[in-house]
Amino acid sequence: MLIIEAGSKPRLKSSFIKDRIGLRGIIAEYTPTDEAGDMSAALVTALAFAREDDQIVVVTDGAYDNPEVPALKKRDVRFELVGQGGRNSGITQFQFRQTYGSHEQFEVLVTVANFSRQPIEAHLELFIDQNLIFDQALNLGAGEERDLIFPYSGIIGERAEVFLDYDDDLEVDNHAYAVFSTIKEIQVLLVGEDNIFLRSLLESYPRVVLTQTKEAEETFTNKDILIFDGTAPPFPLKGNIVL
Repeated sequence: MLIIEAGSKPRLKSSFIKDRIGLRGIIAEYTPTDEAGDMSAALVTALAFAREDDQIVVVTDGAYDNPEVPALKKRDVRFELVGQGGRNSGITQFQFRQTYGSHEQFEVLVTVANFSRQPIEAHLELFIDQNLIFDQALNLGAGEERDLIFPYSGIIGERAEVFLDYDDDLEVDNHAYAVFSTIKEIQVLLVGEDNIFLRSLLESYPRVVLTQTKEAEETFTNKDILIFDGTAPPFPLKGNIVL
């Protein structure tokens, strides 16, 4: 017998062996994951290893699209349905979006889905740098997916976490994380006549603090980036300079 795992890519979990105890040990090590399975690819792999008179046994919970493998029609394939409708809900999307024109105004998007056949009651908690920001009760119907948008005002730290507080059969999708850059504000000096297009472009970048002047002074040499638009530096400069 040969065991193939139908994960996102087919994986050979054993060679052809007759040791039933060994095979049971391999199967016993399986644990649920949130990885999407490619049943069609797994069946094609099984067909490549199987002889014409071999039987292919597919042990599945049925959570996949109909496999598009025409060659299966001519082979001995048996499907064994296992498991039952379990309780599972999860976070399917977690994003931060900065409000235009502000460095400290954000919208937080969290999408939560209930994959169960019964309604659930849960709590959604949002943490930024381990500080609780939002705590909201949720009631989701069977099969319901909902987008939640939270406003947030303040400085974003290094990490945000959203947690769906619900005891279900698959804990891994009850957490989602976002890691932010630790780069602080970038001081940019723009030297030259007012260029609305260049100015608007620079102001659109988050964490950029723009200073404009028609003529450069040596007191501005402490800037992170110096941009000379249509003019040249009047004195020697070092650092990040754009001409």
